[in-house]
Amino acid sequence: MSGGFFDGYVESSEKRVDLPDRYFNENLERALAEDWIRVHYMPIVRASNGRVCHEEALARWIDPDKGMILPDGFIPALEKTRQIYRLDLYVLDSVLEKIRIQMNAGLYVVPISVNLSRIDFEVCDIVDEVCRRVDGSGISRDRIIIELTEDVIGENFDYLKEQIERFQQEGFSVWMDDFGSGYSSLDVLQSMPVDLIKFDMRFMQQFDHGEKSRVILTELMKMAVGLGIDTVCEGVEREDQAAFLREIGCSK
Repeated sequence: MSGGFFDGYVESSEKRVDLPDRYFNENLERALAEDWIRVHYMPIVRASNGRVCHEEALARWIDPDKGMILPDGFIPALEKTRQIYRLDLYVLDSVLEKIRIQMNAGLYVVPISVNLSRIDFEVCDIVDEVCRRVDGSGISRDRIIIELTEDVIGENFDYLKEQIERFQQEGFSVWMDDFGSGYSSLDVLQSMPVDLIKFDMRFMQQFDHGEKSRVILTELMKMAVGLGIDTVCEGVEREDQAAFLREIGCSK
């Protein structure tokens, strides 16, 4: 049965730092070795009961000299030189370590999603790599969720569809992030075998600016529910927004 969730979004108060692409590529090895890369966790709340049911792992570059650098500062640079897979696998390893520590302490553990780049699928067998690392950690595969953005899927539709199906056959759920941000949303919704879609936060950003975004979100939600796809809406910051999502079917 389809269900729904929402997550909150807090804009960073850190001052944006603009650095040349070469800085990140020249310092990636040091950043990984010296823990400049920190993994932050965004909670995902079940709309029906207000409880945290999942988390999303988000990378932040905490530079000893430059301060906090947001993903749009370093991820494009690492993608250009095809080094992004090293960051993504580092985040996966960090997530697995967090889960292991929580389990050993007897704490409640929720599944955590990790983001993969299109480049990851080009430079290595990312499905095999993820399976190897998860199995080596002793963590159950259902604790890890694979997230892909809509624009990543649009780059090579047939190939990515095969890779999504491989992940699912190996026991991983696959989520689509930033749904509604591109022009191929309906084709993706119809043809791509994802388990959950995350509606882009722009729907909530436009919540108070007329009815159009609410109507579009309502109809997209209906289609997702009809197709048996779970849903998350990003950027929820107020109770009236949460109430609206529950009303249109974003609830388990």
